[in-house]
Amino acid sequence: MAKYNLIFKKNWFAKSIFGTVGFFVLLDQLARYQYNIPEYRNPNLTMWSWWLEKVNLKRLGVDKEDN
Repeated sequence: MAKYNLIFKKNWFAKSIFGTVGFFVLLDQLARYQYNIPEYRNPNLTMWSWWLEKVNLKRLGVDKEDN
């Protein structure tokens, strides 16, 4: 069985990947808390008028292709 030295310990790759991802998730949550960014998703929050118009035309049954 291979011995692990001081630099590369057992499962070092998985620990470093999960640790890095966990760090960025924690950093994202702290930034959201600090700047009071809401956690819920609201698709109308961005108010993209062109997209809302396109969806409303689709609901009405108007086929407008932009070719």
